[in-house]
Amino acid sequence: MPPGQYPIGDSRAPGCAPIPAGGGASEAPRATGRWIKTWGAIATSSTGASGTVAGEVKKSDAAKKAVSECASSGARDCRVSFTYKNQCAAAAVPSSGTPGTSFGSAATEELAKM
Repeated sequence: MPPGQYPIGDSRAPGCAPIPAGGGASEAPRATGRWIKTWGAIATSSTGASGTVAGEVKKSDAAKKAVSECASSGARDCRVSFTYKNQCAAAAVPSSGTPGTSFGSAATEELAKM
């Protein structure tokens, strides 16, 4: 997660949101621990099924869980299409023209969509 952002949503629809500005007289508390690096993954199927997961410590766990979520809808050919680390991710499917899904990751949800 980039500075000034926090995770929102769940494994089916993860995202990022800005941390609201405080209006108090004292300085906000600061984190003193170590940042935990996390992985996310998106799995897709030729049937149109998909599965997503975010917040996993291991890349392999993120991939397995995304494939499992995709397969839970009955799809048999789910494969990991995209993985990302410590970022927001977005997927776009064109409504016309060349078929296929495009993926992006960036520090914020807005940048990932570009």
